[in-house]
Amino acid sequence: MKTLWNDGWEFNLSDSAEQLSAGEWESVTLPHDWQIYDTTDLYRDGYGRYRKRFDVDLGKLREAGHHIFLIFDGVYMDSEYFLNGVRIGEWKYGYSQYVLELTEHLTDGTNELMVGID
Repeated sequence: MKTLWNDGWEFNLSDSAEQLSAGEWESVTLPHDWQIYDTTDLYRDGYGRYRKRFDVDLGKLREAGHHIFLIFDGVYMDSEYFLNGVRIGEWKYGYSQYVLELTEHLTDGTNELMVGID
């Protein structure tokens, strides 16, 4: 079963990955491109963070023998993926598809996925 997961994301932009946040998180729908919102500075560097919170019933997931994969159709670029604060993957390329399995990293209840983009 496939489910579109474009809604319910939040976005935050900072100057670097080391800077935890530059301000408030804003609600966004994917696809989203933070660089196009300021046409006076289309070449600005920065570290964007996208996060999504979601609930999982691990008992039902395991009982059904299901696995959870995310398919990103394109993330520009140098992206890294964190689930519940643990780095679980990276993808260094731009607009190419990337598949990430979440199953073994999930916890019962609320989970938080964060995608960091340099």
